[in-house]
Amino acid sequence: MIRIIEPRFSEEEKNIVLEILQSGQITRGKWTALFQEEFARYLGVKHVFTVCSGTVALFVALKALGVEGERVVVPAMSFMATIDAVYLAGGVPVVVDVDQHYTMDPNQLEDAVKRYRPKVVVPVHLYGQTADMDAIMQLSERYGFYVLEDSAQAHGAMWKGKKAGSLGHISAFSFYASKNLPMGEGGAVATSDDRLAAEIKKWIDFGEHPAFNVRITEFQAGVGYVQLRKLDENNQRRR
Repeated sequence: MIRIIEPRFSEEEKNIVLEILQSGQITRGKWTALFQEEFARYLGVKHVFTVCSGTVALFVALKALGVEGERVVVPAMSFMATIDAVYLAGGVPVVVDVDQHYTMDPNQLEDAVKRYRPKVVVPVHLYGQTADMDAIMQLSERYGFYVLEDSAQAHGAMWKGKKAGSLGHISAFSFYASKNLPMGEGGAVATSDDRLAAEIKKWIDFGEHPAFNVRITEFQAGVGYVQLRKLDENNQRRR
């Protein structure tokens, strides 16, 4: 059988999984905290919150931004989770075309912003190729919308010396088995905005209003912690 995906795991991941089993602390433990701290440091942001999938990461980010009843701009080319999350969060999606790099076209975006006045714009960094974040953030400052980076396919990607996921107001990641930072399943929301961080917390663990349990297990976090340390090397190998 030819596998579509084949993550690279070592004895280190196996030993961590065994350690977690022996400890009995299989959720809400040190590995989740360590991964969140290290991933925040890697991205250059203040806060990272792990969740159970990339789709949930987008949903939580959109809820934190308060999109219910508001327009949200997404690119025409992305995995369906991008637009699904908008619907699930109660937003109204507005689709704009992509440029020659298959990421959101800033000119098309400005036309849509003028017409629809969205609350949030979701550029998708696709196949490790970042959207034109300079142009998008300039439009954000001019028109006053939030920027949520869909970084599910851009772990370690760079835009002018900064990591994808650290350039907008908030970002979402996926750690699905096929990603270059795999946990099997999982996701994360990242931000440097303290107010948004407080809103995120309300949605991930039975918050101040009706919410969900979208936590990951210690097993996923432990595997992710080791995979994060290998990320740059693995990205270079893929190139």
